[in-house]
Amino acid sequence: MPTSPIASISKQFDQLYKELKNYTELLDSRFLSLHLARRTIKPSEYEFDVKAYCILSHAAFEEYFEKLILEILNISVDRFIRRRPDVNIGLITLIGTQTNIKIDLERGTSETSAFQYIKTNLEEAKRVFSAQIERNNGISIKDLRNLLIPVAINIKEDATWKNSLQQLSSERGSYAHKVGAKTILAPEDAKRYVQDCLLISKDVLVQAKKRFTR
Repeated sequence: MPTSPIASISKQFDQLYKELKNYTELLDSRFLSLHLARRTIKPSEYEFDVKAYCILSHAAFEEYFEKLILEILNISVDRFIRRRPDVNIGLITLIGTQTNIKIDLERGTSETSAFQYIKTNLEEAKRVFSAQIERNNGISIKDLRNLLIPVAINIKEDATWKNSLQQLSSERGSYAHKVGAKTILAPEDAKRYVQDCLLISKDVLVQAKKRFTR
C-alpha cells in the first residue's frame, strides 16, 4: 500500500529530529561521558571538550531548525498552489511578515484573480524567507522567533527551556569567537542545556506535524 502524503510528511519531519538526537548523543559520548563519570576534575581538564560539545551541538540545532522550517515553508506553499482550499495560519503569517499584497489599479490592465494575487505574493514570500533562513546564524530566542513565527510555530513559554537555549547560544558565541580566559561551563550544565534544547526541538516538531495532519 502506498504511503499517504501526510504520513510521508510526518516521517520526513521525524527523520530530521532523529538525526539531530542521534548526533547530540554521539557528541555526548565523544566529549562529555568521561568527564561526567568522574567526580572531581579541574576545568582545565574538560575545557576544550565542553567548548567543542557546545559549538557542535549549537551547529546541529541550527541546521535542524533551518531544514525543518524550509520543509514547512515549501510544503505549505506548494500545497496551497496545488489545492487552493488548503489555507492555514502559516500561510497568513508568511504573507503578513514577508510581503504586502498590492492591487493593480491601472485602467486597461487585464483582471487578476484574488487567487493569483495570493499565489504571486506567496511565491515572493517563499523566496524572501528562504533567503532569510539561509542567512540565519544562530539559535537564540531572537533567531528562533525570526525563523518560527513566519510559519506560525511558537516557542513554548517555558523559562527553563528558554534559559537553556540562550545559554547554549551565548556559550557557543563566546567559545567560537573569543580567545582567552573565560569561565567554562561544567559538563553537567552543558549537557542540561543541550537536553532542554532537544525538548524545544521536539516541541517544534510536534507543532509542525500537527500543521499537516489536521
